[in-house]
Amino acid sequence: MQQTFRRSSRSFNSFSTIPSPFVKSKIFRTRFHNSPENFPPVYERLGWSHTDLHPNTNPFDLEETLGTKANTIKHFQLRSRLSHSDATIEASSFVKLPNVIDLGKLLDIPRKNEFFTHTPNPKQLNAKISSLRTIPQLLSIWHRFEPLLNGLHYANLFNSIGKVITRTSDANKLKAGPLFNSLFETFVSKYLADEQFKATFSPVQLAIILRSFGFLQLSHDELFTQVYDQAPIVLAEAGEREWESVLWGFARVGFFPPKLLDIVRGESDGWCEKGGVETLCSLSWVFAKFAPMYDSSKFFVSLANQHHRITPTCTPNELAILAMSFSKVRRSQSSVTSMSMSNVKHDYSHRMFTAIANQHHRISNHRNVKVYAQLLAAFSTVTLLPQELFRGVANEWPIITKFATARELGELCLAFAKVGDNNFNFNDNNNNNSNNGNLERSALETVLENDWAKLETDTVAKTLWALAIADKLNGNERWCRFLVKLWDRAIEGEGKGKGESVDNLKLLMQFYVHAKIETSARNPLQRITPPPKSWNKELPANFAEEFKIKGTEELIRNDQISRVLREKLEFDNNSDYFLVDNDHFSPIRLNFANPERQICFNFLTRDDYVEVLNLEEEEGEEGEEGKKGKKGKEAVLVRNGPAIAKKRLLERLGWTVMEIGFREWERAAKGEGEEELLKGLYEESCDVKIYVGNLAKSVGEGELQRIFSGWGSVKTCEIPLDKKTKLSRGFAFVTMSPTEGAKCLEKLHDFELDGLRLQLNVSTK
Repeated sequence: MQQTFRRSSRSFNSFSTIPSPFVKSKIFRTRFHNSPENFPPVYERLGWSHTDLHPNTNPFDLEETLGTKANTIKHFQLRSRLSHSDATIEASSFVKLPNVIDLGKLLDIPRKNEFFTHTPNPKQLNAKISSLRTIPQLLSIWHRFEPLLNGLHYANLFNSIGKVITRTSDANKLKAGPLFNSLFETFVSKYLADEQFKATFSPVQLAIILRSFGFLQLSHDELFTQVYDQAPIVLAEAGEREWESVLWGFARVGFFPPKLLDIVRGESDGWCEKGGVETLCSLSWVFAKFAPMYDSSKFFVSLANQHHRITPTCTPNELAILAMSFSKVRRSQSSVTSMSMSNVKHDYSHRMFTAIANQHHRISNHRNVKVYAQLLAAFSTVTLLPQELFRGVANEWPIITKFATARELGELCLAFAKVGDNNFNFNDNNNNNSNNGNLERSALETVLENDWAKLETDTVAKTLWALAIADKLNGNERWCRFLVKLWDRAIEGEGKGKGESVDNLKLLMQFYVHAKIETSARNPLQRITPPPKSWNKELPANFAEEFKIKGTEELIRNDQISRVLREKLEFDNNSDYFLVDNDHFSPIRLNFANPERQICFNFLTRDDYVEVLNLEEEEGEEGEEGKKGKKGKEAVLVRNGPAIAKKRLLERLGWTVMEIGFREWERAAKGEGEEELLKGLYEESCDVKIYVGNLAKSVGEGELQRIFSGWGSVKTCEIPLDKKTKLSRGFAFVTMSPTEGAKCLEKLHDFELDGLRLQLNVSTK
């Protein structure tokens, strides 16, 4: 038979049947000689006498413990189940063996007659609900006085439960309990069937109810539909806080309320001008939640127009919410329009992001890793680089690696790699005196190892891709073996046929390509397990869709460039060429490529750049050339991490890459100078690098350059030196234009210099 412990009828010796750590805790180690005169008054509250004490109990320590812990009850999760019929606690209900703190909390478990000695009036009942701080108490008072509860009581009850629940896992456990499910079902049935009960809800109470449902993620289609139909009438005289709570609750459970969004959007100018910062941040999250299916640009324009009022008073957490909301809306609008970001005007979002970045001092000093991850992820997604903010976060790497989860650290690494920021550096050892701007390899390993049991494939894919883009795959043997371990974890997570994420597969495949090409022969990454063949079924179709021509404008531009290269420069090319690995589908898209000569012109769109935010200049107007600063200057654009990594990868494969920036092409197109632009790039980037072998050690760079200058202009001349002797190693590299280089190869091959015949070849390095 299951053993139970009653607070008054059972003696304290009932706990003596439970072994350590309860009877071996500090409080019970001191022997107390039981005597009535030394018996503390706290035991009267328990209903015990001095003869009920365990021989090893020190009641004074117990009394002090109970008093000390009285104020921390709201942080304590009682690990027990309450039987409302007899107010007993089952021994088997303890998740772990009870200790003295568990025992002290028994004082706060209400007995059936402890709430009221008489039937309370509504005001007394509401005051009592407000005073309760534990889930068992709240469920108990509902269970006893359910027929007396009105709208105010239910709003207070759900609000109190929402305050106690602090984590999603706790909310899931609560919803799994039969008593809470009974509470929710009772409320839903009464609200849907009882018009008199429904009339007791004021706008404030309705807002509290929906916000609590959103926080606990309680969804009921019929209930939410009825509330949605009546909300415009009920909220007609309500304030912005009530509107925000109702919309937040709908958004949290995924219920789309277009009529309510239309009302708020129509009044967005007034709300953003006078509304509270917390309310506006929450509304921005709501509109961003429905961004793919709802046009919320008017609200965000109004919000951005008040950036000078909002951002200085926002907390760093609220700034992170604003950044993520604007990022999601901007990304959804770009995908809907199917246009390059250079052709979509985002002046309102740019103003808000600049205002948020201007708060970089407060953000850096906040030292909240979650805020860091959210903000940097938002900026990297919209291709903006506030260097002060990224540098401030980089200076906090020691703090970040101490408190970050693996997911947060993966997001941070991904953000740094996306923008190509040079603050994403490594130290090989964990030295407290090292530069704070460097991420310790061992610290990164420690964070991922600590979360290894719950490490998600999404986090592994982002981390590996970020390290590959940032060229961090080479290091000491321990680091390389750790990367192999991460790759094996990714293979294990994605190779089980559970509906692999295509985004993760793309990131992992790109890591695999970089690992095989950019690592040394001794690196263990050269021998990593190949990707599963099942990935090939997912990736080809997805990559083809990703690289599909997006519009007529891009198609015309590509045809024009390809024609000029072919007709004017005699450069045969394929405008869309995919470099594919023989064993695994790892496509690298090349623009205007000639595979035989291994030369390609790579066109860089706006998506291949990040804009460096100048926080010292005020925002200017949007011009034809792009966003301009206070003095009319164009925004500074630098290549992002993926664009840098792509060129680096192709060059290591032996390709010659010439990059055409979208700005340069637009300027050339206006003045009909496309041919001159392409010709200049071709002549500048296609210089021939000549390997000069069998070179006498007595020959210097000046003498060698003089000889080659007789056949054309020498761009560079380099003679590598031995590190120990500082003498020539017997070979050199000379760079010249293609035509002049061809002449040198013909005329100077076998040319005798200081008794040795020169051996000339075209260098592939």
